Amino acid sequence: MTTETRSSRPATGAAVLARAAVLAVLAGVALGVLGAVIGGSPALMAALAGTALAALVLFGGSLAVEVVSSAMPAASLLVALMTFLVQMVLMGLTFLVVSRSETIGRTLDTAWIGLGVLAVTLTWMVAHVVLTMRRRIPVYELPEGGR
Repeated sequence: MTTETRSSRPATGAAVLARAAVLAVLAGVALGVLGAVIGGSPALMAALAGTALAALVLFGGSLAVEVVSSAMPAASLLVALMTFLVQMVLMGLTFLVVSRSETIGRTLDTAWIGLGVLAVTLTWMVAHVVLTMRRRIPVYELPEGGR
C-alpha cells in the first residue's frame, strides 16, 4: 500500500508549460553561446532565431491544447492533432523562406538555425514529459469515508 502525498500547490498545466519553455529557451541560449564561440555572430544570431522560432511554435501550440483540454476534454485529441499539423506547416514554411532568402543566408548560418530548433524541441519534449509525470494526476478518486 502506498501513502498519499499531497503537495501544497499542485502544478497546473500552464505551470508545466512555462517551466518547459524556460528550460528549452535556456538550452537554446546555451547553444547560441556555443555558436558564438565556434561560428561567430552569424551562428549566434541563427541559433537564437531557431530558439525563438521553436519556442514560440511549441509554447503556442501547447498552450492552445491546454486551454481546450481544460474547457472541452473531449476535443483535446482533435485540437492536439490539428495544432501539430499547423506547427509543422509553420516550421516548414519558415525553413522554406529562410532557405530561399539570400539576405538571411548571408547574415545567419542556416545550420545553426536547425540546431537551435533541434535543441529547443528536444529539451522541450524531455522537460514536458518529466514535469508532466511529476504532477501525479489521479486516475480516479475513491469515495470519502470508506473502501
